[in-house]
Amino acid sequence: MEFEARNSTEAALHHYKAGIGMFTQKMPNLAERYNAFTEECFNEGVLSKKEKSTYCSRNKSIFAR
Repeated sequence: MEFEARNSTEAALHHYKAGIGMFTQKMPNLAERYNAFTEECFNEGVLSKKEKSTYCSRNKSIFAR
């Protein structure tokens, strides 16, 4: 059964999830570290959650390049 998106946001999310799944299968060690990094971005600390979200988003963009 093939997935059929109802809108562009749903299509992008499905594409992202499929990509993360493939990434995890092909490079499990790197994916584990990437997920740990992402989780750490949102832990409580000196920076507010909003600041961490901003920095994490920027860093993910850099990592993706």
